[in-house]
Amino acid sequence: MNAKQKMIVRIVCIAIAVIMTGSLLLSLVACSGQEEPEQNTDTGNIVNIGVTNVIGSLNPLLLDATEVNKYAVSLGFLPLVDLNQDLEFVPQIASEITTEDNLTFTIKVNPDIKWSDGEAVDADDVIFTLLKLTSEGIGNVSMGLYSLFDGWNENGYLPDDATLESVPGLNKIDDMTLSLTSATPIPLTSFLNTYARYLHVIPEHKLKDMPISDLKATDWFNTPEVISGPYRCYEVNFDHFASYEANANYYLGAPLIDKLNIKVVQGNQLLPALKTGEVDF
Repeated sequence: MNAKQKMIVRIVCIAIAVIMTGSLLLSLVACSGQEEPEQNTDTGNIVNIGVTNVIGSLNPLLLDATEVNKYAVSLGFLPLVDLNQDLEFVPQIASEITTEDNLTFTIKVNPDIKWSDGEAVDADDVIFTLLKLTSEGIGNVSMGLYSLFDGWNENGYLPDDATLESVPGLNKIDDMTLSLTSATPIPLTSFLNTYARYLHVIPEHKLKDMPISDLKATDWFNTPEVISGPYRCYEVNFDHFASYEANANYYLGAPLIDKLNIKVVQGNQLLPALKTGEVDF
């Protein structure tokens, strides 16, 4: 991760941490224009986060290494682990990831995390996500590093019809535990930063019947009916904004900020927007 990426991670982490703790309670400054997010008419709080990159996609299966896209996705769909504002790895979907030989990585799913509809997040969700994320039909160009794992091809892909049983490097240990086995040693830190941070788990019980081609093209993730993260996106214009509302069923408790907007701002307009209050971060 280069210095610019680290700076972006730190800024976004601090902003989200402030939002989640409720230590900053700001109201939305009135805005005009067709391409602005819907204004809040409730008495709750809104925070606006300014970014200078457009939001490429909210589909976790299409995620690349762009940090803004990653955090826009992670508000709704938690990754296995993530970085905090001090750039330290912290558990998310995975309560623990361990390895004894840097070849087999054991992933334990946090039993406290639930989907917003009350269903448990479990090992099957992680396995389902991994099979779809690395499928040839999805064709995510960032999957090359999965070529190190047993069963993935030289491009890091699996066949669209791959199953748990057909992938030797993927093993379900129990309902809340799975493992991934590499043919080449990988330091734990590299596994966490390269793989675990970018595996945003999606709900198998909602999406298992959707064909690969539909999973790639669907707009379901733009306004998802089920999430695991603190906020659900309810409106998005990828060139301009993404608007989120708090998940009352979030496993750490409902966020104290009711709504937040990620707003795309031209670089030379970011400082003026901060000064006028159009954006808060």
